[in-house]
Amino acid sequence: MLALGAALVVYVWKWRPLLAVHIAILGIGIGLAVIGGKGHADSLGQRLGLWQDTIYGLTFWGHGIGSYYLTFPEYAEHINTLVSRPENAHNDYLEYIYELGIGTIPLAYLVGIAWRGNSGPERYMLVGQLAISAFGFPIHMPMGQFMAALILGSCCGGWIPLRGSIAMGRIRVFARIAAVKDSLRSYRTSWKDPEILPGISPVRTGGGELLRRYPLEGIGSIGNPGH
Repeated sequence: MLALGAALVVYVWKWRPLLAVHIAILGIGIGLAVIGGKGHADSLGQRLGLWQDTIYGLTFWGHGIGSYYLTFPEYAEHINTLVSRPENAHNDYLEYIYELGIGTIPLAYLVGIAWRGNSGPERYMLVGQLAISAFGFPIHMPMGQFMAALILGSCCGGWIPLRGSIAMGRIRVFARIAAVKDSLRSYRTSWKDPEILPGISPVRTGGGELLRRYPLEGIGSIGNPGH
């Protein structure tokens, strides 16, 4: 339901952003009502407690790959780990930051690039995958890993390969350097060649002749006879 709701919001946003905002607010309101009420509040309440304890245990460098099951009881305050020992944080984002540190956050930028660079049905599949990862742990399951790799590969399939983009970037850099060299060369040529800019050479020659006839000391003495 979460994945379908997130995909619906993204789909509607393309044509009616205001309606998409209303749908998102309605979904958030229903989720908060369920958390604060009864019924499935136990499951969602456990997740909230799990996330709070996980956030409390975050460090800059992380605890190591696969360390969540071993080190989480040190920070557990909302869950009795003697009765129930969680193996996952039910949130892939928090779990990766917990295990690998703050360096995993920039990797989300790459997923964002894949999402923005595709407008096909794979885009909505990726939104659904990201929504499920916020409340479960599909990346820690074989099928979830396989589906995530397939979706990301399809989203990035039409792009220029990395080697080709690097080569194009180098060509642009060398082209700019060559353009700067050409402009400097043309500037020097125009300064020396009176045929290109005929006004520069006479002005330069005439200025030198005036300085030879009337030195700076003589010009200064006209304004101030004491010098």
